[in-house]
Amino acid sequence: MLLLPPLAAKRIPELPAIPSEPLQLDKSDITLDIKIGEGYYGVVYRGEMKDPWGRVETVAIKTLKAAGQIEDHLREINIMKRIIHRDLAARNVLVADENTVKITDFGLAQQPNKGNYYIRQTVRALPLGWYALECIENEQYSHKSDVWSFGVTCWEMFTRGAEPDLPEKSDELIQALKLGRRLICKPPCRTNIYSKLIRICWDQEPAVRPNFSDLIIIIKELQEEYM
Repeated sequence: MLLLPPLAAKRIPELPAIPSEPLQLDKSDITLDIKIGEGYYGVVYRGEMKDPWGRVETVAIKTLKAAGQIEDHLREINIMKRIIHRDLAARNVLVADENTVKITDFGLAQQPNKGNYYIRQTVRALPLGWYALECIENEQYSHKSDVWSFGVTCWEMFTRGAEPDLPEKSDELIQALKLGRRLICKPPCRTNIYSKLIRICWDQEPAVRPNFSDLIIIIKELQEEYM
């Protein structure tokens, strides 16, 4: 559970309960509307789903770009168990209910090697504003670079959707990060949330950044503070 700004939390609508078992639906029960996102393996549409009880719900629908990518899509599911996500961002967070969010879009995810990191093998456009220095400079990814991206994701959430405003060109961004430039605390994010939860994710040295287990403890402490 992530700590959300009180005003933002009030705007979250009540959502239907998530089924405990996967639903088996006929293609005729799904209606596609506008495209709302696109990943390496597929396209995401807003649409409507009619469940076996006749209820119609607005849903996000992910479709594969080609039938031959089914094996790639299954790979995407399998590596969720122990992965470096490489694309943590607010755009890839779905709200399940008022107290639960879920990480989505594992299209860039990779399993780490024996050294607990991954070296990028393919050339493609990447969201540099969410990436740690070592990712941009050396194309090296780890769970600690995911921690950096988590910090940016929290910054997006607590600034209520602000866009990262660091340099967009890779060489300029590398220089800025090496000089210590980081995303600054902006309203309505509270300064102690920024310092205790967000800023600590962006240390230049990966080993100095917290683990996700450390971040869970910090989040619980902040929750108690604002309960």
